[in-house]
Amino acid sequence: LEAGSSTIGIVVVAPPDDRPPAVQILEPAILANVLNEPTDLVGVASDPEGDENLTYRWTLTWPYDRTTRTGPNVDVIGNGATVVWEPRDTISDVGTGRDLAMILLLELEATDSSGNSGTAAIELRLTQIN
Repeated sequence: LEAGSSTIGIVVVAPPDDRPPAVQILEPAILANVLNEPTDLVGVASDPEGDENLTYRWTLTWPYDRTTRTGPNVDVIGNGATVVWEPRDTISDVGTGRDLAMILLLELEATDSSGNSGTAAIELRLTQIN
């Protein structure tokens, strides 16, 4: 080596052979207020390796605590990229005349045929004032 020069070693790491799907929730909007009526849940996922045999699972955590990032209830509310969800089917006090105000966490998980899963999540509001 000449004076003032140096050598740098570079290690190239190959990406994993099979990566999880990228997942996005299209509907409802972030912090949408869900009411006592059918709500369309629409999501999309794409697998980096082109796997088109994806399975989808929607879950709802309620009421969701932003501080602890948990909630006492976690329910599977549907399977498939598009689902119609009725809040009263999951949250028993919806539609009863009782006042409610809570944050919900809606998650969509997509799994490819190799078992790799990707997840997207949004917060929703449920407000019922009678």
